[in-house]
Amino acid sequence: MRKQTLLITAVFILLMASGCASSLTTRGPSTEITVGDILLQDNFSSNRGWESRTADWAYMNIVNESYRMWLTRNVYIYGLYQETYSDTIIQADALLLTDNPKTLYGLRCRANGPNNANGYYFLLSADGAFSIRYGANNAIDPLVEWQNHNAIHTDGRVNTIKAICSSDYLALYVNDTFVADARDSRYGTGYIGFALGQPQATPSITRQMSLSTIYGCGKPINAKSRGHAPAFVSSADWLTLRNDEFLPQ
Repeated sequence: MRKQTLLITAVFILLMASGCASSLTTRGPSTEITVGDILLQDNFSSNRGWESRTADWAYMNIVNESYRMWLTRNVYIYGLYQETYSDTIIQADALLLTDNPKTLYGLRCRANGPNNANGYYFLLSADGAFSIRYGANNAIDPLVEWQNHNAIHTDGRVNTIKAICSSDYLALYVNDTFVADARDSRYGTGYIGFALGQPQATPSITRQMSLSTIYGCGKPINAKSRGHAPAFVSSADWLTLRNDEFLPQ
C-alpha cells in the first residue's frame, strides 16, 4: 500500500478577546468572535513542541520547515502540540494531492481522553465535503453532517481552513468563507493539532498544511505545558474509519 503524506508549513495560535456578541443573522456565523493575543507562532524552523514519531505504517515530524504526517493503514492519525488550550482559533493552509476522493484532513481542538481521540474535529474531504465532529467513546460523531461546499477547492489548490473553538461555540471557515457552526459543551480544554485519515487502501496522497493562526474568546486562554507531546499509539488503539458513520457519502 502506498503511503499518504501531510505537510504543515507554519503554525500560529492566538487568544480571543472578551465580549463575543451574537450576530443575529440568519446566514453566516451565529456568533461574532473578536481576535486577541498571539499564543503561538511557529514556522517549523526548529523541532519543538510537536509530536515526532515513526512507525512502519505512520510518521509525523518536522521536515524542511514543515510538519509532515503520512500513513499507509486504513485509519486516521493526528499530530498534536504539547500544550493544552481552552478557547482558540486555528488557521491552516492545506494542500492535498490524492487519487482518493474520500481522503480526510483537517484541524483539531480540545483533544483529550484516551489516546487524545476525544475532542473536536474540523474535517474536509478531497472531493469537497466538510463536517464538524466530536470524538467520544471510541467513535467520532457529527455535530454538522457531511455536506459539500463550493468554497472548498478540489483541483489541487491550497485550502485555507479556520476552526473556532470558543466556549461551546464551534465554527468552520474555508478560504475565508463561513461554511458551518455548531454548539457543544462536552470539552473545554485540550490539545490542538492536525488530522489525516485514509478510509481504505488507496494511491498515495500528499498534503501540505500551513497552520497560521490560533485565537481565543472570553478570558485569556488557559494554556499549560504537559512537558512532552502526547504518546504515539499503535494502530489498534486508533479508531478505524467507519464509512457509514464518519465518511462523506
